[in-house]
Amino acid sequence: MSVTLHTACVLIASSIFSAVLTIRTTKNVSTQVPAALASSGLNATSMTELISGIAGNPAGDFTSIPGVTSAIAKTALRAYQNASADAYGTVFLSTLSFSIISIIISFWARNVNDKLTKDLTTPIYTRRGEIEEKV
Repeated sequence: MSVTLHTACVLIASSIFSAVLTIRTTKNVSTQVPAALASSGLNATSMTELISGIAGNPAGDFTSIPGVTSAIAKTALRAYQNASADAYGTVFLSTLSFSIISIIISFWARNVNDKLTKDLTTPIYTRRGEIEEKV
């Protein structure tokens, strides 16, 4: 039962965190990268092509896009990295809130120390395939 609950909680948390990351990354990239590119003098037509190129292949060579120099490409890549890093900050804060809730809920969990023993529930086999004696 506890494995099922653990798996369900992990699936829910993973879904929430990946959704938060996707939403924040999209929002940050759509605001921060165009602003950085506009300040470096890139026109709007090339800006759209450059942003989609960076999202698909950050290590690519973007100087083939009209109006994009190596300095503008570096500026765009740095702005994209900063936008992504800012998104991870939001994921950290949402993780923090779930952690605090989990710690509070753990106070109502019952103590299972009386169920712990020194016995193994499955035998341990040696390299020769024999069951190892209990120590």
